Amino acid sequence: MALIGVGPKSRLTTNLAIVETIFMTGAFIAGAAALLYDKFPIEASWQSFILSAHISFAMLTAFFGLALYTATAKESRRGLRLLGLLNAVFIAIAAAGGLLFYSTINYSFSYLMALAFVGAYICSTACIFY
Repeated sequence: MALIGVGPKSRLTTNLAIVETIFMTGAFIAGAAALLYDKFPIEASWQSFILSAHISFAMLTAFFGLALYTATAKESRRGLRLLGLLNAVFIAIAAAGGLLFYSTINYSFSYLMALAFVGAYICSTACIFY
């Protein structure tokens, strides 16, 4: 008796989840460096390099987050589809928080970005092992 909705996960989904998690790790490292070493507004070129690295990894995260969502939407496992959707939603919230922080220098938005990032990281990692 075959169970409905319990099929093997595609290799594409696993690979996208791994790449997504690697880029999120890069965004985390650059974001932690920006937190520790940058002052806002940016005053030195080396500070802009750290922020640029963080934003570059964040953009790659957003791109691969959408790719991961597209791949998980085609999976037969409902939980995997939900993880892909939540990952994309958390990435969007983190991006909005980051953009609002940089435009207002209101640190509440940086906390929103960080919490949404943790949610996205959990979802992305869960897609690897689900």
